[in-house]
Amino acid sequence: MAEYHRECPECGDSFVAKNTRGVYCSKNCWKKQYYRKHGEKERRKNRARYSKNKVLVKAKVHRCLWCGNQFITKNTQKIFCSQMCKLTKRRVNAYGVPREQICPCCKNLFIAKRSNSVYCSKQCYSKNRRRANKEEIKERRAELYQYRIKEINERRREHRQEHLVEARDYAVKYRREHREKIRARERNYRRRVRYQQGILKATQARVGVAKALQAEAEGEKNDRTKKRRCKKAG
Repeated sequence: MAEYHRECPECGDSFVAKNTRGVYCSKNCWKKQYYRKHGEKERRKNRARYSKNKVLVKAKVHRCLWCGNQFITKNTQKIFCSQMCKLTKRRVNAYGVPREQICPCCKNLFIAKRSNSVYCSKQCYSKNRRRANKEEIKERRAELYQYRIKEINERRREHRQEHLVEARDYAVKYRREHREKIRARERNYRRRVRYQQGILKATQARVGVAKALQAEAEGEKNDRTKKRRCKKAG
């Protein structure tokens, strides 16, 4: 293949041309010489072309399709005053008009953005769903527990037997370190028991007094009825 050794007329560097028509070493050198020779001519052409195609559009007052406010723009195709109005209109076309609604779970007022929205948040939805399915969940848990109760008990026994010494050592250590805490807990427990026993005794006494008063009232009624019968018979 023949090689054409040339010298670039723009930068003066020597280079190997790919064919006989190659004159410049790069595209940048070609652009430089072209704009040096024909730059003013190209600028005139562009100015004439721009002045012919340019259409002067005056700013006009438009009315927003969503909020109804007036705005000034040169764009004849613009129908919304802001991006917010555009997005709200799109959302309304997709999901319906936002409306005020009361959440059936928390009883709070909220703005429903969709036509099929019922709850104000995911938390309320999950709470209501749990309430509705509470009995089913209990039944399923009971079935699973009964199905696996033998396996669970066996694992508990194995775990206790494996860690029996460790559990005893931990219990002794805990009692030594938290004596005051354990005593305070026992005292509170005794107080609670005494309080509950006192309430029980007081209620029993009240019930006894009420029964006694009721018996007296019934006895008085019986005496009155007997006296009336005796008077009628005499």
